[in-house]
Amino acid sequence: MVKRHFFRISLTFLVILLCVTNCTADVGAFAIIQLKGREQNGFSPAPNEAPIILTLENNRQTMILHKGENIELILGNSYFWVVFIDQPEVVSRIWNVLIPDNSQGIYASPAIGNASLTAVGTPTCDPGFSDCNQPPVYYVFHVKVIP
Repeated sequence: MVKRHFFRISLTFLVILLCVTNCTADVGAFAIIQLKGREQNGFSPAPNEAPIILTLENNRQTMILHKGENIELILGNSYFWVVFIDQPEVVSRIWNVLIPDNSQGIYASPAIGNASLTAVGTPTCDPGFSDCNQPPVYYVFHVKVIP
């Protein structure tokens, strides 16, 4: 658990350091640069709309979204999660947003098509304890983006 928090703190420090060294004095400049890149790809996120929530109960289900809608993947923090996307042009993670501890990110749907998000969870415990002998868990979420 300590390693996970250290990684988050280190990653946050790195992002702040990159922003300070590469951006203007405005702290929001990093987010503006990223937003401009999305707008050029034909996607402009709707900041006032709440994302559609996907949880462990949605495993192996297909979620139908309209182009431009966002989803939030909330799987909890009892595992260390890694999420893979098979079609990143259809569904992609939005990196410059704050998320709760139990969330694995907010994902945008900039294009029409089908995609699968595969979440692999490994136990968050210290090696050598009996709980760490558990195998990883796998969850698959299917997304269909329509106009």
